[in-house]
Amino acid sequence: FQPWQHRRWQRYCEAAIRLLPLLAVVTSALAVIAAHWLDNVTGVIVDITHFGALIVVLLATIRQYTLLREYDQLLIAEQTLSQEQLFSDSIIEGLPGAFVLLDAAGRMLKHNSRLRQDLIEPIAEQPSPLSLLVSPRSQQLLDQQLRQIFAHGTGELELELKQAGGGFIPHGFSFRRIDFNNASYLTGIGIDISLLKSALATLEESRQLLQQIIETIPMRIFWKDMQSR
Repeated sequence: FQPWQHRRWQRYCEAAIRLLPLLAVVTSALAVIAAHWLDNVTGVIVDITHFGALIVVLLATIRQYTLLREYDQLLIAEQTLSQEQLFSDSIIEGLPGAFVLLDAAGRMLKHNSRLRQDLIEPIAEQPSPLSLLVSPRSQQLLDQQLRQIFAHGTGELELELKQAGGGFIPHGFSFRRIDFNNASYLTGIGIDISLLKSALATLEESRQLLQQIIETIPMRIFWKDMQSR
């Protein structure tokens, strides 16, 4: 036999199991009352009823003790889970960049405070699409790129997040898919790459300026390596 994996049915079964001790105590109490009130009940029957009621009370006491132990274990599990949640949140808040947890529809289920610092609009409490926080240029290919990352498991994206002043901050995001409880999610960490892009732009301008100077000098210029090539 295989158990029926249905939440409501499991709840009914659990409720029935928990009500069995109470039902047994009530039944034994009614039996004791009936043994004393009914006529033509022999003393042996009364003694057997008392003995059965005592056994039921002992079993109910043992059951309550077991429930208290289960409750203590539940408290310990809740404390452990709370500590692990606090530890996980501390790690996420300590990341040197923006952190997002996305579902299969591209909605943010979790994020850290770094993502909220320079955004033009506050992040809604309910799951909101990541596309609302990026520039129109990043929105065009975001959904398609996220689907590709879901398919491959990992991927990197460059997204422009909306800035409080009206501009956009380029971020380099690294995404990884995680599978949990028959569902897939994406964890992404984004690093502000505005300084890197500015340095690359300055380097490109310097290279173009050097090339223009070389092209305007009235002589032949060339480079050789150590083998005179």
